[in-house]
Amino acid sequence: MADEGQNVYNVLVVGGGIGGIKAALELAEMGYHVYLQDKAPVLGGTFLQLDKQFPTNDCGMCKILPVFGSDVNSETCIRRGLEHVNITELTNSNVVKLEGELGKFKATVARNPEVVDHTKCIDCGKCVEVCPVEVEDEFNSKLSTRKAIYLACPVASLGRYVVDMVNCTQCKECVKVCPTQAVDLGAKEQTEVLDVGAVVLAPGFELFDAKLKKEYGYSEFPNVLTSLEFERILSGIGPYSDIRELVRPSDKKPPKSIGFIQCVGSRDQVIGKDYCSSACCMISLKEAMMVKELDHDVEVNIYFMDMRAFGKGYHLYYEQAKAMGINFIRNRPAEIEQIEGSNNLVIEYVTETEEPKRDELELVVLAVGMGPPRSAQELSNIFNLDLDEFGFCQASDLSRLETSNPGIFVCGGFSGPKDIPDTVTEAIAVAGKVAGIMPGPEPVPETDSEPEEGEEVPIIHVDMTGEIDENEPRIGIFICDCGGEIGKVIDIEKIINDVHELEGVVVAEKVDYLCINPESLKTKLSGSKVNRVILGACAAYNYGTTFNKIIMDSGLNPSMLEIVNLREQLAWIHREQPEQATARAMSQLEIAIDKLWHQDPLEVKAQEINTDILVLGGGLAGITATLTAAKAGNKVQLVEKSDKLGGHLQDLYRTLDGKDVQKLLNDLITEIEANENITLHLNSELKNITGSFGNFYSVVASGEDEQTVAEVIGNCYLCGV
Repeated sequence: MADEGQNVYNVLVVGGGIGGIKAALELAEMGYHVYLQDKAPVLGGTFLQLDKQFPTNDCGMCKILPVFGSDVNSETCIRRGLEHVNITELTNSNVVKLEGELGKFKATVARNPEVVDHTKCIDCGKCVEVCPVEVEDEFNSKLSTRKAIYLACPVASLGRYVVDMVNCTQCKECVKVCPTQAVDLGAKEQTEVLDVGAVVLAPGFELFDAKLKKEYGYSEFPNVLTSLEFERILSGIGPYSDIRELVRPSDKKPPKSIGFIQCVGSRDQVIGKDYCSSACCMISLKEAMMVKELDHDVEVNIYFMDMRAFGKGYHLYYEQAKAMGINFIRNRPAEIEQIEGSNNLVIEYVTETEEPKRDELELVVLAVGMGPPRSAQELSNIFNLDLDEFGFCQASDLSRLETSNPGIFVCGGFSGPKDIPDTVTEAIAVAGKVAGIMPGPEPVPETDSEPEEGEEVPIIHVDMTGEIDENEPRIGIFICDCGGEIGKVIDIEKIINDVHELEGVVVAEKVDYLCINPESLKTKLSGSKVNRVILGACAAYNYGTTFNKIIMDSGLNPSMLEIVNLREQLAWIHREQPEQATARAMSQLEIAIDKLWHQDPLEVKAQEINTDILVLGGGLAGITATLTAAKAGNKVQLVEKSDKLGGHLQDLYRTLDGKDVQKLLNDLITEIEANENITLHLNSELKNITGSFGNFYSVVASGEDEQTVAEVIGNCYLCGV
């Protein structure tokens, strides 16, 4: 356990991909302050470039965008991470030095110049329009171009404008055209020293360079692509409307034959990559199925050695792919040749029945493997880590989360190739590990008495209405000019004059920039007796959380706020039709007024919760979950139906590499028995559980006499087989 000190409650998470974001959110929710650092200008990593997720083919972006409800998607929502009070975002930066020890680290972070001030930027895009420079776009795998000043991610709610100083010509056209003076080409690098108690490394991975497999003709044949390039082509926000633009730019005919070659840069002793990259099989299945959904008549071949569908639902996914007519050919092609006088490609191989075959294909996709990040050796030097023979971080033998340096943890692709579910699982686990060795925030005092079965848990009512009478609608309307982005198209003055005549409207004003100075809204509400607010501005997901907080701080009920999107949905669409835009804006505002006029304020409630945890199953998973939660300060009830802990671990003695399993089990059981936060129930079963998250009521039967043990718990984890 780390000694308490001024920095022990801070955690540095290196890497802003899906693993780093998840670890940061878990730690932040537990009360730790997290510095989330990434070298890229936006969070998300490779995850941002993926269009679908296997094995459901659901939209990957739905997990990180707030438009479907950030509370529902909070576990992986990037926007929610950025807005979390306990997370400080350190993008476009690098950790250059680490000193100290567990509980008392000092991390030096060099932050690249923030050329675009994001507190001033209104995302108008005028800077991009005037920039004369065009370079290859890394986000789209260099299949398209971008400007020297550009949106780092094409998803509007996640993107932010950044300047590529390497290619910037310093023409200053972007500076001249910026309406809010947000661009400063003279910005300097800044250095910060962070006091942290622990570090989580989640820098991700690097895809194999397909040029090293010259026999496949990548970069020589235009219709040989990598799996990530093909992902971007299939993406709805990718560089092409469809694959035919890349493959046949002359006649635009779609390819009728596509081949996927597996294990390119994996399971290859010749190039020193003698390991499986874990996710490549499923990635190819996903992309092949997407092709079939676009055009069922396309012939799709997958050339593979073994189809490693090991995850939950993965084998069924494999069966679905076969049912769609995708051909699976067990062979590793030796080379790809191009037909003379044609762009078509040829793969020659021998079938499992020793029959020679020759397939002619119009497009080939190489399933490139995962390797350690390019910065692996540098990270090893900075954080004093050991690397394995392949250059990945050497994690501890059994937990796979600890490194060779106490207080430095690892999750995700840095410790070895893995898919998104495994990365997220490790991120959750590593947050628990950190909480187990560092003191957390002060626990909530226990109540004097536990509620009886069936007794209603008391509700704490929070009054957010101040002295304002919410029964009589008094509506305030504030319309943002957005530096002319709205005002140059929509006649704001006319709208203000018209809405003043509507019943219930007591305030109607024009505001220059609501996003840059949101506190001005609080000033305008002060003393106005307004109890309902309408904001005419940009999309709600951009600043919705900020405006909700302003409303609450002003003593108003947050359910009495309506945000009308006048920029993206009206002004930007009807640039050449200002009268139509103004009329539609007025119509949208009238709808919002009518809604607030008839809507009753929602009651805001806070409910006491119980933080105790019930774990069902005393095998390795149950024991580990119990110890992790108990070390973090939670009371845990561990229920096991047999007379001893261990589950199937009792029957194992050595791992494949010779580790002593029985010693591990005995050490874990000793820890369980010695921890005062753990109550162990052997020969016991859960008979009944009622309630909801934070307030479950459980009945556990123990022994022949069916003696029951009643416990009120906050969470229940099932760790049985």
